[in-house]
Amino acid sequence: MERRWVNDRGDKLKLEANLSQRQSGLAAAYEIAIPGEQRRAWGMLAGWRDEQTTSSESQLSSLALYLRGDLAGWAARASLNFLSGDFEVGGERGNSTLLYPELTLSRRDADDYTAPRRGWSVAGTLRASPGGGGSSRFATVELSGAWIRGFGEEWRLLTRGAVGITETTSFGDLPPQLRFFAGGDRSLRGYAWQALGSRNAVGNVIGGDRMLTASVELERRLTPTLGVAGFVDAGNAFVGSDFEVATAVGLGLRWRSPVGTVRVDAAHALDEPGGVRFHLIIGPDL
Repeated sequence: MERRWVNDRGDKLKLEANLSQRQSGLAAAYEIAIPGEQRRAWGMLAGWRDEQTTSSESQLSSLALYLRGDLAGWAARASLNFLSGDFEVGGERGNSTLLYPELTLSRRDADDYTAPRRGWSVAGTLRASPGGGGSSRFATVELSGAWIRGFGEEWRLLTRGAVGITETTSFGDLPPQLRFFAGGDRSLRGYAWQALGSRNAVGNVIGGDRMLTASVELERRLTPTLGVAGFVDAGNAFVGSDFEVATAVGLGLRWRSPVGTVRVDAAHALDEPGGVRFHLIIGPDL
């Protein structure tokens, strides 16, 4: 439920509840608009999430105070985050209580945001915690981007990539939400969501403090709204310099719907855990 106009100042209220096989949660957010051309707003977000992925389980409570707005053409969001709860990653149990600031900047440009033939997007995130009180000290940098270019009337080339680095005094104390994983619809297709990362002594995935992924996709339009695509995804999440590239190849159908491109992909993972997986992604390309 979202109340876009709580009062005559333009405050917003959003309440959310979801229940699913892999992720359930509750969240509430209240946002106070700041007058001006920068479209700035203060906000508070509180939530609880129970999440189960291929490699981890977690039950975490969170609280965030944030300021968002435009900054020299960039969408900016600065926040102070509190995160606490229990988790299990790769069979290893843990508990964390963390307080850390975070800054996110993003920008995009395209000739058509619904179905661009020329466009790009870039996003970056910084977060850090000084540690203390039994919590681990860490600093994280994440960068991601996408680039799209059309050729002739029927062809498009789509590329994307992401890189992340975390420096920490105790990797095992980080909850899964602050570790890097690879695999899934918007990462490496052909692998389950967060199925890739470094492994512990018994062979279970524990994520990584480093991440590097890339994708190249060539799409051909068959009709004004339908097309086909072939793609290659590669990369992994890892600890230190222990980088082993995982690769997947696949084919997909594309439908340009009123809300963005609908993608149905069949991807074959070339590395363990191998096999063929189907992916459904709905939304804009950038």
